[in-house]
Amino acid sequence: MLGVTCGMRRRCLLVGLLLVLMLVPRAASADKRIALVITNQAYTQAGAQLINTYRDGDLVTAALQKVGFKVWVARDTASEGAMLQVIGEHARRIAEAGPDTVGFFYYSGHGAADGPNGANYLIPTAVPLTHVSQLPLMAVRLDRITTTLASAGKISFVVFDACRNVPLQRESKDLVFKGFAPFHEQRGLLIAYATEPGNVAIDQSIYAQALAEELIKPGLEAGQVFRAVTRRVLRDTQDRQSPEYLDKRLYDFQFVPSPATPSQPTALLTPAPPPTRCDGVEITVGQDGPRCFNPGAGKTEWFRDLEAGPEMVVVPAGQEAQIQKNKDLETPPRYKTANRYVIEVAI
Repeated sequence: MLGVTCGMRRRCLLVGLLLVLMLVPRAASADKRIALVITNQAYTQAGAQLINTYRDGDLVTAALQKVGFKVWVARDTASEGAMLQVIGEHARRIAEAGPDTVGFFYYSGHGAADGPNGANYLIPTAVPLTHVSQLPLMAVRLDRITTTLASAGKISFVVFDACRNVPLQRESKDLVFKGFAPFHEQRGLLIAYATEPGNVAIDQSIYAQALAEELIKPGLEAGQVFRAVTRRVLRDTQDRQSPEYLDKRLYDFQFVPSPATPSQPTALLTPAPPPTRCDGVEITVGQDGPRCFNPGAGKTEWFRDLEAGPEMVVVPAGQEAQIQKNKDLETPPRYKTANRYVIEVAI
């Protein structure tokens, strides 16, 4: 017979998460996001019922919807066939949505391994399991699920919140073994487990609560999300439960993108005044910048382009110009200009 020890969780956990979700902006995403949540709680055998899996599913469903996933929920899959049908429909929806689709599968319920190094299984709610030898006939092998989902879509996240205390009858050499056997990677998937191999998860929604709250935090890459979940569960269980995940995705992914950086206001530019027309010649004079020289009849304007340079003057072209700057000269030099304007250097 299946036997389970379960703890009650206060309703305020769910209410508190919903209040947090109301404050988080919905993630804007260009990719298609499709999720399946299975919660097996109403096991038919005496002592096998779980208490918190429906709440686990509600927490994760609300978070997935908040970050843009379209979520299908299945409660109490009674048989291996029923569970495989639901998972198969999930894989079909991902494939039909296109190659860039992101998938997410979350399972909360009983799970077990058929030996310390054997296969891992998810257990339906209405199967008469009493011995591990019956698992291949009545339960769903995890590797069947992961192989199917690895070929659907761009990325898939597969989360097994299982490994509750399931003391099935075993061979004497395996009596002390609990939980799942060691896990294996699958290319294209991130596979997360509520606890490490050989251990059991505490049925108090600790893992689901941590996962739901970390999923909605903006700016975290998916690997960061699951590492944060591990840290929280270790803290909240005082190291009694240690989640693990295997990440063999080919692409990075954020459930909620980083907040957009506010754009800086554009400075108001004052248009420059139109340039003053110069009918003569523009010359840069020292640090004063361009200066317009327009010599007329009898007009002489001396300048230096450098502080220590010679004095110069601009004279009209085609005219004789007499320049007398040095008073010691008996006869001032005369210049005949050939261009429109020329610059003469004083002697």
